[in-house]
Amino acid sequence: MRQLLAALGIAACAVTANPHAQSAGQPTSANRWLLQAKTISKDISGLFVQDTGGSLVVQVAGKSFPDNVQPFKPFENVRVQVWLLRQDGTAQPQANNNPPRTMGISNAGSVTEIMSFGFTRSSPQGLAAVVVSVNGEMFVRKIE
Repeated sequence: MRQLLAALGIAACAVTANPHAQSAGQPTSANRWLLQAKTISKDISGLFVQDTGGSLVVQVAGKSFPDNVQPFKPFENVRVQVWLLRQDGTAQPQANNNPPRTMGISNAGSVTEIMSFGFTRSSPQGLAAVVVSVNGEMFVRKIE
């Protein structure tokens, strides 16, 4: 047991000795916001694109409701689709073709509906824009 703890201590020292070292498969950036946009339509109060280091995530914030509304059904009457466009005009693939996740975030007596879309990670510098379709109406925001 002492040998294991000693080995872990040596490994911890080696890791802390070079805080900028990365393993070969480790992403180079994590939790970096690529886009933060306020209201883009009457149904969408915010649009966010984030590089999490392992994937790209697009979050669409919908309407806010009093948090006592039951049952809370995010995006019940709104159909949302999202595409990430690359500089070369192609679309970034969604991660594992998973459907978007819906949730509510509560704050000061209200809850805001959130829809989150996951995309496979690529170089954020290769991204050009995010396209959001809300009930068939298209909105485009440039990623800089």
